[in-house]
Order: sequence, then structure tokens, then C-alpha cells
Amino acid sequence: MDYQVWIKDQYGDSWSREDAGDAGSAKRLILAASKEGKEVVLTVEVPFSLELKVGEPGGEVKKRKAGKEPAAEETQEEATKSEADQNQAE
Repeated sequence: MDYQVWIKDQYGDSWSREDAGDAGSAKRLILAASKEGKEVVLTVEVPFSLELKVGEPGGEVKKRKAGKEPAAEETQEEATKSEADQNQAE
């Protein structure tokens, strides 16, 4: 496992990186930096993979929005209104 020991410079905001192949060498680097009064951070290298797929522009299938269907209550109200209109016309 690969370790990285990050040591902050004493009079600045920059960090330097020391690579350590095993835990023992990481401990030695940390101990040496700590004795000098420097700030130390230990990180572990983690392997990962990144896969990106790029397609043609416009090749995506677009989802269509379903049309709004009138609710049962709305159709009953419209039927009642049309019956009332017919009764008034007669």
C-alpha cells in the first residue's frame, strides 16, 4: 500500500509530499517531521477508475410528457353545464 506524508512548510502555506512504500517508512517520516514541529498529514493512495461515455448530440431519446387527461369530476361538471344549457335553449 502506498502512503503519502504531507509536510507543511514551517513559514508558509505550502505543503511538500513524501512518498512512503510501507507503514514503517511512513511512521519514520511522520516522527521526523513532528520532532521539527511541522504539521503532518498522512494519506493513502486509493486506486479507482473513471469511465465516461460520450454520445452523439441529439442521440438521446427524449421522454414525452403525458397529456393531462381531464379528471372524472371535470367531465361530470361539463356534462351538467351542457345539460343546463340545453334546458335553457328549449
